[in-house]
Formats: sequence, structure tokens, C-alpha cells
Amino acid sequence: MNWKQNVLTVAVFALLALRGYSQPAPSAAQPPKGSTGASAQNRTAMLLSFIHKTNSAEIEMANLAKQNSSSPQVKNFADQIIKDHKAEEDKILKFADSHNIDLVAAGKQLRTAIDKAADDSVSRGVGSEPGEWAWWTEPGTGTGGSGLMKTMANHEQEMDKLSTLKGAEFDREFAKAMVNDHQAIINHLTFARTKVSDPDAVALVDKALPTAKRHLTTAQKLQAAVSKS
Repeated sequence: MNWKQNVLTVAVFALLALRGYSQPAPSAAQPPKGSTGASAQNRTAMLLSFIHKTNSAEIEMANLAKQNSSSPQVKNFADQIIKDHKAEEDKILKFADSHNIDLVAAGKQLRTAIDKAADDSVSRGVGSEPGEWAWWTEPGTGTGGSGLMKTMANHEQEMDKLSTLKGAEFDREFAKAMVNDHQAIINHLTFARTKVSDPDAVALVDKALPTAKRHLTTAQKLQAAVSKS
């Protein structure tokens, strides 16, 4: 799956949230053990999908850094990003398997749903039509409409921009993107942790957050260093 497909898949979550999408659709997961119903199931699956897509996005951006950067410091950070997000992805795949969450089916389901959502207005105020997916757009996850959709749109814009840059100019933009990305990841995961009821999902977030915070700190130091070049 390429970058824009990753972004498109995750953006559908926000589109569904804005229209309060509540019509039944083919299930992408069986209720996880300990779940209290469809709401808990959907929230756990959505959280898992967000981390899955985030891993793919960060790995792709880091691979681009290895190609376009001229800085050993940037390339070393890119290697760490790839290593850590691949390790995180292994955990996500194991979690999905043990909780009967089919990430491939979820992606197909959402790509089909976008055709229905595309004709609806997305200009309504967030929360005007409450729905199962609206929790991702609550205050604290972002600003400017859907925090999640804005985050993923920023990913896409950054990748398009970074693909045209080389050397020191690339390094400065990459460091800025890493700071913005990981701050957004931390915001989303911190908020999602308060909304999922599956204790296994909470534990998954608790393990993911320290890595995201460490990446943010490293990215901030990198940004300060490359801004002088």
C-alpha cells in the first residue's frame, strides 16, 4: 500500500466522524476478549488501525530521509525511526491476531465507505452529529475540524514536499516534520487511552507512548542542530 493510500484509509475515520456515520457495515473484527460490546470493539480496532498507519507513514518518511539527506545525524535518526516503528508494527500485528482484528478487512471496508462519505458535507461543526467514530475528533486530539484528518493530511503534504528536497534543505524540513508528527501522535494516543475500555489496548498505548516521546525529544534536538546548517 503506498503513502497516499495509507493517508486515504485513515482519513475516512474522520469523514465518518463528521457525518456521524452509524449505518451497519461488514465487520472488520470480532469482539475482543473482555469487550463490552460493539463500541469497545470499534474503538480498539480504530486505535489499532491508527497506530498501524502511523507506523507505515513514519517508516516511509524515514526511508526518504536515508535517500535525500546529506547528514549522518539525520540518517542515524531515520534508522532509529525505522527500527522502532517496525518493532511497534510487530506488536500491532500480534495484537490484531490475538484480538481477532483483521486490519486488511478494516482497510477495505473504509476505502469502500469513502465513496459514500465523499458526497456528504464535511463543513459541519465537529460533534454536531454524534456517532461511534466521533471520539477521535473530541477536543484534545487536534484543531481545525477533525484533528485526525488534519494530521494525516499534513503527513501527505510533508511527503510531497520532502520528495522535492535534498541536502540541508531536506534536513530542516524533515526535522520539522518529525517534531510535528510525533507531537500529533502523542496527542492522539494520549486522548485515545481515555476512550478505549479494553485493558490490553490501554497497555498497548502505554508501551507506545514512551517511544513516541523519545522520538519527539530527539527530533527537537535534531531540529535545533540542522537549523544552523
